[in-house]
Amino acid sequence: MMFIVKGKDREVMNENMNENKKEKNGSALLTVIGVSTLLVALIGATFAYFTANITNNSTQSVSISTATPAGLIYTGGSGLAIENAVPGDTDTDTFTVSNTGNNGTQVAQQYDLYLYIEQNSFNTKAFASWDGNTAVENSSPETAEKTALTDQLNLSVAQTLHATGSTGTATTTSGLLNGTLNSTNSTYDATLNLTDGSGTYAQTTGTNKGVKFVENQTINPGEIQSYALNLNFKEIDYNQNMNQGKTFSAHIAIDNVRTLSN
Repeated sequence: MMFIVKGKDREVMNENMNENKKEKNGSALLTVIGVSTLLVALIGATFAYFTANITNNSTQSVSISTATPAGLIYTGGSGLAIENAVPGDTDTDTFTVSNTGNNGTQVAQQYDLYLYIEQNSFNTKAFASWDGNTAVENSSPETAEKTALTDQLNLSVAQTLHATGSTGTATTTSGLLNGTLNSTNSTYDATLNLTDGSGTYAQTTGTNKGVKFVENQTINPGEIQSYALNLNFKEIDYNQNMNQGKTFSAHIAIDNVRTLSN
């Protein structure tokens, strides 16, 4: 799944939050989470070679039928798009991971999900004033404002382990990191705070390998697991001018697929 968020500078948001809401026509923040289908092949897995020494008596027979794990199928939805966004705008989408198996010989598998970030220029700075067309930072905001500014751009994830269309045994343990069970709709929910482009969600580099948000997730034969996404440029009770003209772009990838022994 590809995330592309593009913004361009717009005219000044008034420091008054009420007028901030009205000046949407000047803001440009384009968010597109493009979608692709990824077939993850199991290459070099430990099932590639087997040996067995078997001795049969006349009344005994022994047979071994090895598994044929299928690749997990990652399928995206229609994508997320927030055009000319101002604080308060959101969009949603879903993707699925499927263990389709093959001819009754499929086995349970595990996988991880990562968020790889190409660019993130969002920040947690407070706004002081304008110097021409340049926003000037307030280096000593009050505590409440400083706290609120750390949580402006969120990606919420709701995981369904045994989604519609699944067959076989339902997985019962979630690998969604920091996820909590929502008893109302039986999903596991977590939120990724993307606001600080210099922190955890900084650009993925050689030393920053991306952010893992699902780990060791088991998926049984015939099972479909779905992920509902909500991208939210939050409206807070303070001026958010310092995040005009910013860009966030990233993609989600499935990785570390491995088979589980029976």
